[in-house]
Amino acid sequence: MHPVFDLDRIGAGLPAGGLVDRIAVLATPQRGLRAVIEAPPGSGKTTVIPPALAVALAPQTTAAEAPGTRARILVSQPRRVAARAAAHRLAHLSGQEVGGAVGYTVRGDRRTGRDTQIEFATTGVILRRLLNDPELSGVDAVVLDEVHERSLETDLSFAMLRELVDLRDDLSLLVMSATLDAEDWARRLAGTESASSLGSSASGDSGDTGDSGARSAEEPHAEEGSADGGSAPILRVAAQPHPLTVRWSPPPRRAVDERGVRPDFLTHVAATVDDALAAGPGDVLVFAPGHREVDRIAAQVRSRCADVDVLTLTGSTPRREQSAVLAGGAPEGMSHAGGTPAGRIPAGGVLPGGDRTDRDHTDGDRTGGDYAGTKTSGFVRRRVVVATSVAESALTVPGVRIVVDSCLARVPHFDTGRGIGGLTTVRVSKASGDQRAGRAAREAPGTVWRCSSEAEWAAFPAHTSPEILTADLTGAVLDLAVWGSPGGQGLPLPTPLPDLPLRAAARTLHGLGALESPDTAARATAFGRALAAVPADPRTARGLLLAAPVIGARQAAECAALLSLDVRADGGDLTALLRRARNSHDAAPAGWRREVQRLERIARAQADTTQPDTRGSSASTAGSSAARDLGIVLALSRPDLIAQLRAGSDSDYLLASGTGAQLQRGSALHGEDWIVVADAAVVGGRTLIRAGVGIDEETALWAGSALRSVRDSAEWRDGRLRGRRIDSLGAITLTSTPVGVTEESASAGIADAVRTALGRLGDGDSPGAAFAGLAGEGEADSFALLRGRLGLLHQVLGVPWPDVRSASLADTLDDWLGLEIRRAARMLASGNARAAGPKRTVRLRLHDALQGLLPWPEAVDLDRLVPLRVAVPSGSSVRLDYPRPEEHTTDDGPRTSPPVLAVKLQEMFGASEGPAVIDGRVPVLVHLLSPARRPLAVTADLASFWSGAYAHVRAENRGRYPKHPWPEDPRSAPPTKHTSKRSSRT
Repeated sequence: MHPVFDLDRIGAGLPAGGLVDRIAVLATPQRGLRAVIEAPPGSGKTTVIPPALAVALAPQTTAAEAPGTRARILVSQPRRVAARAAAHRLAHLSGQEVGGAVGYTVRGDRRTGRDTQIEFATTGVILRRLLNDPELSGVDAVVLDEVHERSLETDLSFAMLRELVDLRDDLSLLVMSATLDAEDWARRLAGTESASSLGSSASGDSGDTGDSGARSAEEPHAEEGSADGGSAPILRVAAQPHPLTVRWSPPPRRAVDERGVRPDFLTHVAATVDDALAAGPGDVLVFAPGHREVDRIAAQVRSRCADVDVLTLTGSTPRREQSAVLAGGAPEGMSHAGGTPAGRIPAGGVLPGGDRTDRDHTDGDRTGGDYAGTKTSGFVRRRVVVATSVAESALTVPGVRIVVDSCLARVPHFDTGRGIGGLTTVRVSKASGDQRAGRAAREAPGTVWRCSSEAEWAAFPAHTSPEILTADLTGAVLDLAVWGSPGGQGLPLPTPLPDLPLRAAARTLHGLGALESPDTAARATAFGRALAAVPADPRTARGLLLAAPVIGARQAAECAALLSLDVRADGGDLTALLRRARNSHDAAPAGWRREVQRLERIARAQADTTQPDTRGSSASTAGSSAARDLGIVLALSRPDLIAQLRAGSDSDYLLASGTGAQLQRGSALHGEDWIVVADAAVVGGRTLIRAGVGIDEETALWAGSALRSVRDSAEWRDGRLRGRRIDSLGAITLTSTPVGVTEESASAGIADAVRTALGRLGDGDSPGAAFAGLAGEGEADSFALLRGRLGLLHQVLGVPWPDVRSASLADTLDDWLGLEIRRAARMLASGNARAAGPKRTVRLRLHDALQGLLPWPEAVDLDRLVPLRVAVPSGSSVRLDYPRPEEHTTDDGPRTSPPVLAVKLQEMFGASEGPAVIDGRVPVLVHLLSPARRPLAVTADLASFWSGAYAHVRAENRGRYPKHPWPEDPRSAPPTKHTSKRSSRT
């Protein structure tokens, strides 16, 4: 028997205990185990697997080992509360104190010792440890839990660990989840092309329990799947799920509008809680998307239900309250006296339906122990716990038999165009919704109330998108560069980094001084490595390290800690929040003082780190205040979010990044000339500033000095090019002075004007209006016609015919129009009045430049494939009107829009079909006109028109145009472009 971990005791009654023997066989000291663990909620995987590994790898432990090297098993948890709870649970079952054989490490809180063998840690902590020690010295196994959540840090950690196990044969790596796609993860883990399971669960599925929890069968067991081609083994837990009832509670109106979650929806959730309490026994777990919604729902439930204890559980809930929730009680001061018999359950008694009140907590808990709830006169009050997604997985909230799910989630979202990141509210995925529902059936049969209709639920996304596709990638790209895989090159990421956010992150990091260049393959600088060593966002880390020498390490750490924590300030006034935190211990946000101490130590340790040149003298150091300190740290953290008040407004700002933004209603920052934004969100197409700090111009110019530039530019205005010398801070113009136009500024100005014109042309403006001042009307029409012809060829035949949509032409402007722009710019700069005109306009040769994109030798077929004119039965040669290339793309996908032939109806007599282009592939759409050239009919099928709608057209028009022929049988009539009388003479 292992001296610390009694696996029989730990795994007794838990379905995951059936894996112990298999792990003992597969995990050897000589070669690490790489495996996938798939187990339903409540099966005990988090409790059983880590000690099973520790026992299997015990031969590696020798008496000669140095103290401090015995923390051999590292177990990731998605959240701090889960890491603490898992450590407490396993320590309790092992008869240990936390910090002994079992410990944990989360941000700002570590309880480990020299004898620690199993350490639970958040994924962020594991990621930092990998960057600091790429070999993970002294660690024999890493277990990544809840990988189905696909957090950015989990994906990065997996990829780095997967690379590490190729170098360390002795390192074990396991991935675990209740809902993961086991075959995919087995393939990723082994690096093979395909994987297929050879085993199955007792219920015949892949181990995904969907809406329910799990309870052990009389003889708990596990089944092993394997994969062909040497893939990693898949270990599945077969468990019998507790029954789960699903009830639907759709709101009368939609839950979210452009401003966010609707207040009346939160009222509906609270009312659903009331209904759920009345409908069945047990405690209630309510899932809300964010902190604000948690607080508002909790307040409404308290006002509705005086006979229950209402608690909240979020990532920032104080540890004492978190422990009370997970232990099954209410913290002192949170219980409510009174209550009615209907709201009480006899302590230690039996719930209606036979469920006992005995409770325990964390993944895989079995019943047992005394109920720890609030007791009043021999009764235990029911509890309602309102939580964010922290309670979605890896935790059991004891006593819960009912889940009320808002069916909303808050996920990271980064707007690449605006450079604004934050959280957005979305519908929960079905996989996450099933995880939430499973909380009700972890210990006994349960019920989930979904605040949605069954029809709406059917349209919910099946899985949560990987965070890597939606989040701000700045920190991830820096971590990858420090790891030695810039941009993720060569790293087995489960999902590759998306291109646009990757490039945006590289540009941001270069601006922060963290990368050697803005290229996605750039290496980290020495300063970038220093930023990566700070457990905070790279921007906040920059503010900490650069501000410390100016305002002091302690002051900088206080500000950085506030920016790192998920806190909201009344009226968006962070200064007031910092002032209160400094002046009163009780007013400080939870965890702030611990974070300050940690960041202060880092700032002092990094005092000698090479830092990028901030150019210019530092901000004034006269007098320290919360506003000044926070302004300096935040401005150094996010120089791109320094903003200036727009003229004539007290709430509209222009950010240095170029984004326009508006203060939210009630903001304490109204009227500030300069601010730096700490928190912003895109709401209804507008960027709203939710928090920030007012700063003076001196601080703005000093902190944003890397964005400062003086340049000569030319702007196309009212058909004329005007030169100016602009002193700017990013996109914020400080001064603008008229100057003469230089060749360089003229080229840039003409190019900008052409891009704008192309955009207007793509949106449907007439060519002459779009290119007014840049080209004559005839030249613009000729260019547009050639663009339409080439656009149809590209749509139907593809390459080598060029993509001539306006966006593509704008992106490749220098390739096809660069020479022509520079010719015009030289004329303007030289003052050539004849070439430039009295208003300094230009005459670009657009058609000839676009012809330069024609592929050779295919270009010789241009007029045959897409002719300018076609012959019609009357003998006339009629011009074709080709659609804009943008018309080949719709919201439903690509389509081919045909060219249009507008011709008088009489000229098409005798024709059974219309013309076609591109070797007959695309029929022309015929617009049949009256003798006055007014539209009569549109058809791509002349034969059907003659036999059908023509009779109606003839009846309506032959009296209106009596001089023109309207035969009963147009298919046998001679075509003509003349009147009946003139036609008879010819």
